[in-house]
Amino acid sequence: MSEKSQNKASTSSINQTPSRTGAGGFLRNIKISRRLGLGFGIMVLLSISLGAVAFYTTALEDAALEEFIAAEEETFLLEKIEVQLLEARKNELEFLLFHADLGYDVAFQQYVLTNQANTTEMSNLVEEARAGITGTSARDVTSLKNLDQIEVDIEEYVSSFAELVENIRIRGDESTGEIFRILSDMNELDASLETAGEAEIEVLRWNPQSLRVKT
Repeated sequence: MSEKSQNKASTSSINQTPSRTGAGGFLRNIKISRRLGLGFGIMVLLSISLGAVAFYTTALEDAALEEFIAAEEETFLLEKIEVQLLEARKNELEFLLFHADLGYDVAFQQYVLTNQANTTEMSNLVEEARAGITGTSARDVTSLKNLDQIEVDIEEYVSSFAELVENIRIRGDESTGEIFRILSDMNELDASLETAGEAEIEVLRWNPQSLRVKT
């Protein structure tokens, strides 16, 4: 075979070589500079995506932590209200037990005025708890509603006890109906405090260890 024929055969063999197709072939056909640019662009997009996810996750964690702390603070105030309620109840019962022996004026000074101080402190604690709620979340709305009910129940109890005290001053004794009314008001107040406490406990039951606490 002549040299000219060999060259033709070689050229024909090269032309028949299958072209590289697909993703691998596409990338091989791109210049190195373009490959680097494409890789850099992909890395930038990934970094932006990861940053957005991290920012969103951190925001959720911060909001959850703030809600947890707020629930703790409100639970503490509710416990203080319960302490004042017990003291108010104690002074109310002692007035009913001892006003006949001590005399109305002495019993009023020792027990009724102290009872009034207890209920005033209860109202102040409700206002303090209300002032600590600044958001509009479902938990905040529920907490405000519960605090409003507690305030209403305190006012009803105060009114009932004041009426009982006044009737004792006028008649010298209390009626069974008035005592039952006070008991009813007290039970409603207890129920309101329990409802409010349970709502906060539901928040506190969420495992705080799942939060990323910043130091």
